[in-house]
Amino acid sequence: MSKKDCKGISEILNRTNFRILAWYFGPDKTRQTGLKHFELIHQEPMQSTGKEKFTVYVYIKTKVYDPLNAKEWEDESHDE
Repeated sequence: MSKKDCKGISEILNRTNFRILAWYFGPDKTRQTGLKHFELIHQEPMQSTGKEKFTVYVYIKTKVYDPLNAKEWEDESHDE
């Protein structure tokens, strides 16, 4: 997945109130994509059916997105 794709996904996720997110990027890379207000709760090594090994990271959202205060949300720094 390209950096542009990851940033686009993070922009959308920042404007949603997901509760649990599982994806393939660790906390540092996730932060670099622009995702805000998340906490790593678990990571698990996995293996695909093609025997490829990877790690899945599971995050929770730590702050509810409020569309009425979207500007304030955009100005906040990233946290974990």
